[in-house]
Amino acid sequence: MDVKGTAFLARKLMLVEDIGEGRYEEFLAEFARREPVFAEPIHATTHLPLRAFVAFNEALVNTFYGGDPGAYFRFGEKSAEYALIIGPYKRIRDTSSVAAFVEAARFIYQGYYTAGRAEGCLEGNTAELKLHGIPPEHRHLYLEYAIAGYVRRGIELVSLRSVHMERVAGFSCGDDLVHYHYVIEGTPAPAPVVARFRAS
Repeated sequence: MDVKGTAFLARKLMLVEDIGEGRYEEFLAEFARREPVFAEPIHATTHLPLRAFVAFNEALVNTFYGGDPGAYFRFGEKSAEYALIIGPYKRIRDTSSVAAFVEAARFIYQGYYTAGRAEGCLEGNTAELKLHGIPPEHRHLYLEYAIAGYVRRGIELVSLRSVHMERVAGFSCGDDLVHYHYVIEGTPAPAPVVARFRAS
């Protein structure tokens, strides 16, 4: 199972925002000594082994986020901002259609990962996300939390409303699938800091 370079580029933007470009480049150079795939240029279409990408994210969490796996939710949220503001799914955000975003979950997932599938549905102000078919060796908290956070933030960006997220099933509970429930609330969503985004 591979992850596409789009996810790496979103992570880079977040890290540069959080810790600065110099510290990020130092971290990446050090990590590339352990995982040589990160020593090569990575583009949106580059395929990275998921094992190596998960190790990269684990190292980020341990180095910069106090070892808290909850940081993976934020990784997903920032990836959604990248994808929906300057990245490949900008047009979905421009539709202002939550249904279009949620129903596109399958295609968006395929834009990042080469195995497994995502299903999204919307009924009224409630959305559901399910992830199926992820091989057992890849059922890492990173995938569950980052994808759940991505969808929550994506719904916020499209609806301009805050979203309450609840886990129904997940790898974090020992389940073999991921199922999250999202309720669109009446309060405005936090605005992204778009001024910090730049094309890479």
